[in-house]
Amino acid sequence: MIRMKIEKIDFIEKFLLYSTVILILMMVSFNYLTNYNRYYSVYYAQEEEKYNFFLSPKQEGFVVIGLVGQQTYHDLEVLVNGEVHKTFGEDTAVTIAVRDRDLVQVNATMYAEKITLRILEVSSNIKNSIPYKEITVNKNIEILSLIQI
Repeated sequence: MIRMKIEKIDFIEKFLLYSTVILILMMVSFNYLTNYNRYYSVYYAQEEEKYNFFLSPKQEGFVVIGLVGQQTYHDLEVLVNGEVHKTFGEDTAVTIAVRDRDLVQVNATMYAEKITLRILEVSSNIKNSIPYKEITVNKNIEILSLIQI
C-alpha cells in the first residue's frame, strides 16, 4: 500500500518535471521564432558576414563605391553606421552589404589631398536614388547616403 503511494508520487513528480521542462523548451523556442528580428539588429563590425541568415533578400542590399581616377588609397575606409566596414586597400571599388536605415560614410581623415568617390551601382531594392552620386572628401568623414529599402 505504501509502496503504491510512493510509486504514484514518483509518477506524478516525473510527469510534472518532464511537463515543466517541455513547456519551458517550447516557450524558449516560441520566443526565439517570434522575435528573431531582434537578433540580426546587432551589428558585428569585425565579422566578414554581417547579417544573419534570417534576413530576407528584400531587407538587405548592396552598394558599390568606386574611386574616380586610377590612384588607390589603402587606408580609405567605408563606414556603415559609424563603424569601419571595409577599406579600399589595392582596389578602386568596394561592395558593401547594407540594410534599411544604414548610414554609409567615407572616412578620409588620413589623407590630405581631395579624393573623389562615386557610387557605381546599387541593388534594385534600394529606394533612394543614389547611383552615380559623386562626393569629394578632404581630411574629413563624409556621408554618402542613408539607405532606404
